Amino acid sequence: MKDDLRRLIYRTVDGTVTAEEFDRLQDAILEDDEVRDEYLDVVAMSQTLRHVSAVDSAARSLADSDEVRPPSTDTQTVSKKQGNTQTRTTPQTLAASQKKSPTMTKWRLAAVMTMAASMIVAVAIRYSIQQHNAGTLLDQRVTLRDDMQSQVREASVNYVARITNVSPEVVWGPDSSDSEFLLRKVEGDSIDVRKGLVELEYYSAAKIILHGPCKFVTSGANSGRLEEGRITGRVAGEHFHLTTPTATVVDLGTELAVSLNHIAETDVHVFNGKVEVSPDASGESSQPTVSLTEGMSARISDHGTIEPTVMGSTESFVREFPNSLRSDPAELSLVDVVCATSLFDNNLSTAIGPDTGDPDRRPWQTPTGPGHRFASGLQETRWHPFIDSVFIPWLNGIETEIDSSGTLVDLPQCTGRTWGPIWARRKINDVQLNYRVKDFWGTLTLGVVMERLSQCDSGMIGLHANVGVTIDLNAIRQLDRRPTRFVGVVANLDNSAIKEADAPEWLEANRFSADFRIFVDGELRDSRLDFTRADGELEMIVDLDPEDRFLTFVSTDADSFDGFDHVVLIDPILETVAP
Repeated sequence: MKDDLRRLIYRTVDGTVTAEEFDRLQDAILEDDEVRDEYLDVVAMSQTLRHVSAVDSAARSLADSDEVRPPSTDTQTVSKKQGNTQTRTTPQTLAASQKKSPTMTKWRLAAVMTMAASMIVAVAIRYSIQQHNAGTLLDQRVTLRDDMQSQVREASVNYVARITNVSPEVVWGPDSSDSEFLLRKVEGDSIDVRKGLVELEYYSAAKIILHGPCKFVTSGANSGRLEEGRITGRVAGEHFHLTTPTATVVDLGTELAVSLNHIAETDVHVFNGKVEVSPDASGESSQPTVSLTEGMSARISDHGTIEPTVMGSTESFVREFPNSLRSDPAELSLVDVVCATSLFDNNLSTAIGPDTGDPDRRPWQTPTGPGHRFASGLQETRWHPFIDSVFIPWLNGIETEIDSSGTLVDLPQCTGRTWGPIWARRKINDVQLNYRVKDFWGTLTLGVVMERLSQCDSGMIGLHANVGVTIDLNAIRQLDRRPTRFVGVVANLDNSAIKEADAPEWLEANRFSADFRIFVDGELRDSRLDFTRADGELEMIVDLDPEDRFLTFVSTDADSFDGFDHVVLIDPILETVAP
């Protein structure tokens, strides 16, 4: 499609198009399917992002005063920050434009804009109906098997916690709920640990360490249920409610240990802070709530009695999870870097919304996956110790902002959307875990990703086509290490072959390929273009200078269709030296 038509699409959505330009675009929409499809996509994205839509522009024009105010093209300003062209009307250009168009009365302008608005509304409604009835192009071409449809969650359900660490010797029990790939947990998920340690972090800031054998249920956004074994926990922020078969423990911001013996007696130990304990039994000997403070212990029986006890040795309670990061100081895993929540925290996984920059807690939004995320400009991630920012490139790719210093680069045209979050996942001992297909990248991708993860040394970072992430190298230097080189393997885990049986012609007509680029402070240092799964894996190496600040990874679709472009970085590392 010609660039001038694409500019007319953007000007129409922005509400800055002239009547003559709109007539030309209308003719192109009627004659060219490609122009019509892009127009529909731009309208949908604009509505989603709550940008100024053409419908709103037309409505404002019709509600304006009797003074005629046709759009002016005499004065334009280009924003280097956002890479968007905006038209600015001044009194001088307004007067000039009125002199140039004496026959354009307010009634003719109103008629033109009413027709324009009507067409835009009609097209937008048509697009919404198409989306509702048939889904996106990907939804039309790829559908889940009937036995997987039942696994799709309600879009309103968010994750309440995530498993952040496991000990190497961990053994999972048969009563564990099927696990989500990034180890996030929803309300009601059960965690069964037969051996070893598992660290669970609630998004409400509570951290729980399960000591195997142990059974624990994430019963709510700020609550849990201990059904067997023992835990230690640290709570910051909101009160955390822990229940057992015989007690309710309300943690008021403290560190504690709770255990359940074979006759369902609950032991509570307070390391610091304060907790409130109440029996859950309904017998005659039931007692009211008892407060426990630092150094105090109590036992709650199955008859509802609360007896003070003496806190014995605490050596058997693990209060800080052992550090399991790679020990080689000369190699820093970028999987660990992306998964971190502080300079020294190590986590098993992470998910970041590329359209918000926030930790992503959204489950599947559609029957086939997590749903599209649309371009919304650079999103800084100030909460993250090492990631500077994330972004989804705009449709035209021109002057895409890639870091917080305002660096702009030109990228190829794309769909202006990606699929699901940016994610990272470390390899762990998960032999006994069953993974569910829902809540991951999309239709039937889980097996492909899990197979490759099992062969990794450290793990993988997932960057579905049309997304970017920027690492702050100065933050890495705070670890007393100076990055000298990036090394990693890039691959496209495209699984379009799953449709070979029921859509062979469609597969034959499409090439599911992606591009991958590495920038350092806006300078392109390495790239791999137009690659599919059949092209295999490729090691990429980028040397880093002492003054380099930002390391940016960008994946984009290399064709007109962004489905199946599951780009991953495999075992990415930063080679470092002492400063």
